[in-house]
Parts: sequence; structure tokens; C-alpha cells
Amino acid sequence: MGGIARNPLSNLISLYAKEYRKLAETSTAKAKVSFLIAWDFPGSYIPRNFYNHLKALEEATKAHRVQKSVLIAPDTAAANLAKKTIEKFGGEVYVAPLLDRNLLALKKANPNLLLKALEEAVKVTL
Repeated sequence: MGGIARNPLSNLISLYAKEYRKLAETSTAKAKVSFLIAWDFPGSYIPRNFYNHLKALEEATKAHRVQKSVLIAPDTAAANLAKKTIEKFGGEVYVAPLLDRNLLALKKANPNLLLKALEEAVKVTL
């Protein structure tokens, strides 16, 4: 008795955490860029267990939801995992890098470096 059926959310969290660590290790992004991720499901049909997966994804990657269908991911690995998860359930995903204080300071110091960091961030999530 027990096992997977006992606490499915904790099992999902551990699976997403393992995949997140794997993606973070292989990530080529040099600058730490946060991402805004928004999604929509065609026809407004959202699969029943999607929100369990989303909650597990948030916990595993330390991302947080801002609205019902908007998530802020702390790095490119979390953004890629969120994008892959939402697409797995049939959702349309929109990903955009967020400008935070660190990136704005980078802009003042070296605008070309900021552009390279943003281009790299966009390439990684495409």
C-alpha cells in the first residue's frame, strides 16, 4: 500500500525537479534571465490534471504564478521545462525574457552585452 497513488503531487515534484536539474546542467545561458510565460488552451479546454503538473512545476523550479495563465520562471531551464510541460497538454505558449535590475544595470554598463544576453535567452527558449 502507498507508493505513487498515495501522494501523486510529491512524485510529480520530484520528477520535475530531476528534469529541471538536468536542464540546468546542460543550459548554455551565461546571463541569468527570468522569463514571463503565458499560455492559452484552444477552445478553452484545459485538461483536468494540468494544474497538478503546473503546481509541481512551480515547486520544483521555484517559479511562481502571477495570474491564472501567467508564470514567471527564474531561469532558462525553468522556462524550457514550463514550455515543454504546457505544450505537452496542448497549450499554446508565449515566452518572453524579463528585464530586471541586473539586466538594466548591464544595459547601462554595456548595451551590446545586454543585447547579446537577450538574444541568447530568446534562442534558448525557441
